[in-house]
Amino acid sequence: MPSAPVILVGLDAADLGRIERLSALGETPCFARFLKEGARGRLSSRPTGLSATIWPKWFEGGAVGSWYFPKQWNPDRMCLEWVTATRGNLEPFWSDLDRRGLRVCIVDVPQAPRLPMRHGIAVQGWQVHDLFDRWTEPAGLWEELVRAHGAPPLDGEDYGRQTVASLLDLRAQLLATTSQAGEMARGLMRRGPFDLFVMILGALHRGGHYLWDTSQVDLRGVAPEDVSRLEGALDEIYVAADRAFGQVVESAPAGARILLFALHGMGANGGWSERFQAVAAALSGRMGAPRPPTALQGLRRVLPTRLAQRAVSLLPSSISNKLLEFTSARMHDWPYTPWFVLPSDLAGFIRLNVKGREARGILSPGTEVRHLEDHLIGILTQVTDLEGRGIVGEVERTDDLVAPDDPLRRFLPDLLVNWGTIRAGETAGLRLGNSELLRWPLGQPHDSGRSGNHATEGWYAAIGPGITQTQSAELRDIEGIVPTIYWWLGERSPSQFRGAAMFPDYPK
Repeated sequence: MPSAPVILVGLDAADLGRIERLSALGETPCFARFLKEGARGRLSSRPTGLSATIWPKWFEGGAVGSWYFPKQWNPDRMCLEWVTATRGNLEPFWSDLDRRGLRVCIVDVPQAPRLPMRHGIAVQGWQVHDLFDRWTEPAGLWEELVRAHGAPPLDGEDYGRQTVASLLDLRAQLLATTSQAGEMARGLMRRGPFDLFVMILGALHRGGHYLWDTSQVDLRGVAPEDVSRLEGALDEIYVAADRAFGQVVESAPAGARILLFALHGMGANGGWSERFQAVAAALSGRMGAPRPPTALQGLRRVLPTRLAQRAVSLLPSSISNKLLEFTSARMHDWPYTPWFVLPSDLAGFIRLNVKGREARGILSPGTEVRHLEDHLIGILTQVTDLEGRGIVGEVERTDDLVAPDDPLRRFLPDLLVNWGTIRAGETAGLRLGNSELLRWPLGQPHDSGRSGNHATEGWYAAIGPGITQTQSAELRDIEGIVPTIYWWLGERSPSQFRGAAMFPDYPK
């Protein structure tokens, strides 16, 4: 058995800069202690454009982890499918530890699969941002937690344009769920002792998307006190997360090693990913003879995206899922569509219509595919805003990042369009050379309603026996976290976790 327990608290999509500012003001003392006294550093994950794989990559290992995105492309059916689980077959590391006889407690790890626990417990869906499923292992634990702490306050995401009232409701919901998470953590830890305790605080993710700033709502005529609440809402949620983390630290057994971490961060939303369909449509018209739009493409061009989103949100999920499959399968004239755009939330996703992979593929693998990729990359990197500033930072080829024989490769986009520093709200349109592509009202809100979006870099801070106070300048891959857990527990990590332990000075 391990000599000391290991505790991990993840802050989902937490902005380190905000934490440092609040810590300097004395608002987040627990975070401040770990940043000052612990071993700290920066984290990254490759590929940077696949933010949807970051949690599965962490808990499953492998090149990209399982592919997860709610609207996933099915090349066999040539349509998008709404899914609530990852595509992959690797097990999370805690299942391996549980099978070895260690007692583990896993709480709200995003996208975690439901698997039986022999020696430990798991809670999923209490306060995660991507809220699709709620369960516990063992199953009866859910009702016990409800009796002890009340029902979870967090609802599913209300994706789309927001109002002051909806954001104030979100603020209250996230504060309540974070406070409840701290109390629940203390209650769960009393069920121990556990060799490994993992809890992810998800309110920072949801709050970061919608409460980053007030740029996406109209504040004209709003009471000053409500404006003040909105402007300070995200700071309040970070302060609440600090209190919840403090409750975990206070409940930790003596000698525990505690790792505080964020796999990725949060920043202002550039807004390009949600405009990418329109950008792609404009570019398609300048690449050869344009074809008449399909009926659904014509409808999309006249029906505002935000209205379509709201209409679909009112439908039962079973009907909206079928509608997604039906419309996506007919959105393109496939015999004349060499490439198309997939839904995304950070990088832009381009998929090529390749023979042998897509059921109705038209491009020959190899040279033809490579030439089209070269052409698309060349065009995209020339797109500027109306002021002449480039909007694309880098275009990555998935084939350069993921092995062709990786079982998940066939589901992934082929090109990842990583955006530059210019935001969509800072310009009124786009051009290609001397030709105008698109125009919109300056400062137009995003259809998503999100003022914040993911930042690719994360961070960590650890305190415990054998961990010396250091600040590393090295950018470490997130794949080093799980080998560190195994090292601390005195176990050998499975082969799919290829990273090295993050604290090599720790005595084995």
